[in-house]
This record gives sequence, C-alpha cells and structure tokens, in this order.
Amino acid sequence: KAEQIPGCGYKSFLIKKGGIEVKGKLSSRGKGRWENPFYIIEIDEKIGLIRRLYDKKNTTEVIPPCIGRNEDPDSWWAESGGNLVKVLWEKPHPMSAWVIGNIYSLENLIDVENLTIEDSPVRTVINVERRYRSSTLTQRTILYADYQYIDFELELDWKEMGDRKVGIPMVRVNFNFNMEEARPFFEIPFGVLQRKNSPREYPALKWAALREGDYWIGIINREKHGYYVDGSNLSLTVLRNPYEPDTSPDIGYQKVSYRLYFGKADELELSRRAAEFNMPLIVEGEKIAQPTEFSLFKVIGDVMVTSFKKSVDGNAYILRMSEVKGTKQNLVISFSKTPANVSITNILEEEQREVKIEDSCVNLEIASYSLLTLKLRF
Repeated sequence: KAEQIPGCGYKSFLIKKGGIEVKGKLSSRGKGRWENPFYIIEIDEKIGLIRRLYDKKNTTEVIPPCIGRNEDPDSWWAESGGNLVKVLWEKPHPMSAWVIGNIYSLENLIDVENLTIEDSPVRTVINVERRYRSSTLTQRTILYADYQYIDFELELDWKEMGDRKVGIPMVRVNFNFNMEEARPFFEIPFGVLQRKNSPREYPALKWAALREGDYWIGIINREKHGYYVDGSNLSLTVLRNPYEPDTSPDIGYQKVSYRLYFGKADELELSRRAAEFNMPLIVEGEKIAQPTEFSLFKVIGDVMVTSFKKSVDGNAYILRMSEVKGTKQNLVISFSKTPANVSITNILEEEQREVKIEDSCVNLEIASYSLLTLKLRF
C-alpha cells in the first residue's frame, strides 16, 4: 500500500508476492454494521441508507442512531439518515437553466432493486441498485480498513426530461448530521467562505462542510459545484435537467464521486483533503533496484499549495500558495535542488522582488487571506 508520498515528487516501491499487510481492520458485526479503528457505521440493508455513523476517535455521533417507530422497528425516517437520494421537481418557470424555481414535488428513493456486498482485505463496497421511472441508479458506499473517511459513488442512467409542462427534475444526495448550530463553509477560489445557514443552494469548488466548535463534517467531491444547506442537512446537487436553452443538459450516463470527511480540523485541512481526493496519485510501473523517494521542494507552514507549473514565458517555474485560515503565516521552503533565482511575482507572473536563498531554503511571509506567487529558475 502506497503511503507518505511526498508532494510534487514521487516514491517507488518494490512489489513482492504475498498477502496484503493492512494496519487497520474492517470488521463486519452483522445486520449492516461495520467497524474499523476510526468509526462504527450501520447501513440499513433493506433501503441501503446510513442509519448510524459514530466517530470513535472523537466519541461523536456523526449521524445518530435512526430508531424505528414503535409500531414497526424496521421503519425509520429516511430523512434522518445519510446518503439519501432525493428527486425534486420544480414548477415550470422562465430562465430555467439559471434559476432554481419553486419545488412542487419531492421523492425519496428508498426502494431497492438489488443490494450486494463486496469484501476484500482493504475495503468493503456496498452496492445498491435503484430505479426511478425510466432511470436507473447505482449507489456505492466504500469503507476502508485503514482510513477514517468514507467514499461514495453514484452512477445514473438518467432519462427524465424537463419541459414547460412538468417542470425541471433535480437530483440531490442528502446527509443529516448531528449538529444543533451548524455553520456552513464552502471552498472558493484560493480560499474558504462562511455563509448563512438558510435553506438554499450555494456554489463551491471541491468541498462544503458544516462546523460546530472545532468539529467539521464535510462532503468532498470531484465533479459538482452545488451544495444545498438546511440546518443540519447538507446535500450535494448531482444533476438538474432544465429545458431552456438546452433541452437535455444532464440526460444520459452520469458518475459522481464524493467523500465524507468528519473530525476535528480546520479550513486548511479540508482544502488539503479535497485536493488529495481530486488529484489521485499517478502510478508508473518499471523495474527498480531499490525503493527511492524524491521531492523537488517542501513547504513548511500553514498554507495551501495551489499550483506548480511552467511559467508563461517558459523560462522558469511558478509556485503559487494561498492562506485560507485568516492568519499571517511564516513559511520556509526547502529545495532538493537549489534554484539559481527565486522571485516574488504578481498574479501575472511579473517579477517584483528577489528572495534571498540560504542553504537551499527561502524564508517568506504570507498575509492572511492572500496569494503568494514565486518564480523559480534552476
């Protein structure tokens, strides 16, 4: 298993025949209950939804136990659980591609056509197949032995059209979290923004989260940019099929990947985890004599490295960082190969001043909520 890969670098491994070494353990406790070193999760095997998620490290009910009603212990409110697919219909209205209209119908997808479980030493995958009218959906919940987060995939073959008579269909995936006074935060370009907790959809880049004290529960995703907030509920908007000017923008095959993150964290931690999810490792296979490790540079400090690329003029490299926590930071950047020159530039990569290099390191300061762009020549 590949671990501790250096940023902007690589690490090589020798692969040998034999069993897989797994540090953690994912145990099935029966009746849709699994446990690893980080959490306990319960999934209702009749409707395929999360009915409990307990954070063992922080002794916190992320999704508290969804208890069945007295007359039917197996029946519980799906809205109180997690990973619930909702289909909403808006009344017909002008500018349907740009404006979300009034909702006149809402359907929770709780009927299951097929549920299967795949087990391996490193993970368990719960597959749930559903149907909605002419459309089919497959939900996957992925539990890991060694990791505290939970991954999800939603595949749809969507065939429901919007028009001036029936309105606009929209699909969301909803989680109801155990928070009394949740404050919503959203990743924006080069930063994080807190917004009001009011029933509405907000745009975001790679993540949105609810915060209470220093505890965060967030949804990270790769493909979508709409999140709906309502109290302790956080939803990811998966698709929406307006009828003008395009009559079928989201018709056909869709696949959305998202990750549930929970624990004590901060804005920087969520942004780093979102970057990690959106930029998976690139694997190259070749013969090597011994495992090796290399990184061009290392940034020491609480900043988000947002890009490392060739400069526009093609004669240097650009390293760009942002401060997202709202506090001035002191940084040290150490290089494995000493640059011939390091300069601070503006956003257009125009050099402003040179930075002193000592022992293959530069010492810098970045203001709160700001960008820092460096031009490196080797």
